[in-house]
Amino acid sequence: MRKLRSRRPISFVAAFEKPVTVGEEGGFLQQSCERLATYVPELESQYGLTDAGHGQSWVLRVGTETTALSGLGTEMALPALVTAVGDAVAARLELKSADSTSEPEA
Repeated sequence: MRKLRSRRPISFVAAFEKPVTVGEEGGFLQQSCERLATYVPELESQYGLTDAGHGQSWVLRVGTETTALSGLGTEMALPALVTAVGDAVAARLELKSADSTSEPEA
């Protein structure tokens, strides 16, 4: 998952403060994804980042065990994700550059 924000970065590591246990069929992936998919919206809500304009999100998922992550952003394959993030960053830099070079009104 990749997030592009207009404000400070926010860590999602606390989603795993309590260790993830092995799933019924073995492995940690499904429960880890479910934990993250629950934690991220709760944290963003508490920070007031649920409204439009507070960032963009992209998700790269592989397999059915990662289905829970689908609600966290726009799903896409890696090449498209890299392009989308690059385009979004370039657009932000252009906007910031235009804002800093505009002359103040007299």
